[in-house]
Amino acid sequence: MTMLDPIWTKHLIECARRVIWTSASLREVASPVELLTLGGLRAPRSEAERLILLGVVTDIRQKLVGQTGFDGGAIDDMVRYIRQHSRNPELSRAAVARAHRRSDSWIAHRFKEAVGVSFASFLSDLRLTEGADLLQSTTAPVKEIALTVGFTDVGTFPRLFKRRFGMSPTQWRKAPGTGLQARGTGHGAR
Repeated sequence: MTMLDPIWTKHLIECARRVIWTSASLREVASPVELLTLGGLRAPRSEAERLILLGVVTDIRQKLVGQTGFDGGAIDDMVRYIRQHSRNPELSRAAVARAHRRSDSWIAHRFKEAVGVSFASFLSDLRLTEGADLLQSTTAPVKEIALTVGFTDVGTFPRLFKRRFGMSPTQWRKAPGTGLQARGTGHGAR
């Protein structure tokens, strides 16, 4: 019996969360294979992983169908706004509230209810994911990447990055299958 890989499962769930709120073109995830491809994840190696994958895809579909409820359009607009302005270090929940003529408390409650994470976690996740992409595609210093993606304290980026991805930005860049050495080799995540 093959054991369930907790790291694979964690990355699958994180990928699913990103897919739900990434863009309209990714909202039509039709199959588990598409989710794996979008997340750069390996195929499931056990029946347990296959069942988790199917459950996650089902949850995505249900979440996407449910987004039309309770002013989901306003949340969709806010998510688009956050994505467009995520590199701005001045972006805050209060700034989004002003831009969308909502109260800060409305956003705090409704955003978390709709997206499943707080505004701060969502924004941090966007910035960290973009930082991970830049670490893979550029040779820019970690401090420069931190500032580019919107962090004002360059020390916060590596700390949050390690918490989210399980390794430092420098380790991420050097790790097989994640960093620059993987570019052009045709090899993705295992």
